[in-house]
Amino acid sequence: MFRNNFFSELKEKLQRSLQKSPSLAKKNQHFAFSSRVIQNFGFLTSDYGFTVRQKRRNDPLAYLDDAEVIYENGFVRLEFALQMDDLRVVITPAGEPDVALMPLRTVLEYLTGQKQPHVSASHENTHQFEAWIDERLGWYQEILLQHCVPLITGEFTDWLPIYHIQLKKQEKRYLVLHSRPLTASALGSFIASKEKLQHPSGQPSQEPNQPNPAD
Repeated sequence: MFRNNFFSELKEKLQRSLQKSPSLAKKNQHFAFSSRVIQNFGFLTSDYGFTVRQKRRNDPLAYLDDAEVIYENGFVRLEFALQMDDLRVVITPAGEPDVALMPLRTVLEYLTGQKQPHVSASHENTHQFEAWIDERLGWYQEILLQHCVPLITGEFTDWLPIYHIQLKKQEKRYLVLHSRPLTASALGSFIASKEKLQHPSGQPSQEPNQPNPAD
C-alpha cells in the first residue's frame, strides 16, 4: 500500500514539475522522440549497414539544425527532427551538398502516389505523445520498406524527377513571397549538373509526367 502511494505521489510531483517547467517537458518529448526513432528504424542498422547516432551540439555534419537522430550508410544520410506539430525527415545522397537535401515525405509520396495523412500532435501527456510519434514514424517505416530500398542502397535513378518537383515547389513559393519568378536557384544548377552527367551529349532529360504531390 505504501509502495503504491509513494509512486502515485511521485508521478503527481513529476506531472506538476512538467506543467511548471515547459523546458523540462520539451526535453522529455525530445528524448522520447529520439528513442522512438531508433526503435522504429532498427532495420536500417541490422539490414542495410547504417550507422546511427544522436546529434551532437553544433554538429558540423548535420544539415538540419534541429536534427536529433542521424542515419548514414555511405550511400545516403537520413536526418530526423522533431518540430512543434509534426516531425521532419530528410534524405540526402552521400557526398552531395545541402541543396540536394530532399524531404523524405516528398520522395515517398512521389513513388507511391499517396499523400501522407496528417495527424495533429498531442502533447497532453507522454503516452499520447509517444503514440503520435509511433504513428508518424510508422508511415515512413512501412513505405520506406516497400518502395524506397533502392534509394537507401545507392540506386538513384528516380532522384532527378523528384528534384524537378522540388524545384517547381521552390519556384512557386518564391513567386508567392516575392511576386516575381525565380530566374535561377542553387537547386536548378544542381539538377543541371546532374543531367549533364547523365546526358553528356547535351540532350536534357524529360521531366516527369506524373502529377506532383500536393504540398
